[in-house]
Amino acid sequence: MSKRKFDVTGHPCQSHDVTKDAWYYVQKEGLALCHRARGQINIVVIPWRKIARALDDHAKAKDRLQ
Repeated sequence: MSKRKFDVTGHPCQSHDVTKDAWYYVQKEGLALCHRARGQINIVVIPWRKIARALDDHAKAKDRLQ
């Protein structure tokens, strides 16, 4: 296993494959989701605050059902 590398902001430099046409990067602003379609690469950045809210909702989901 190779040693992880980080950029000047302290975030990992490597991408994380989801499928052969989709991957993501951890960035200072949030997660950059990348998708290749019809020869173009589309990128969407999800801010950390929205990710934190989604994780919080996920953790509390069982409580809402009771």
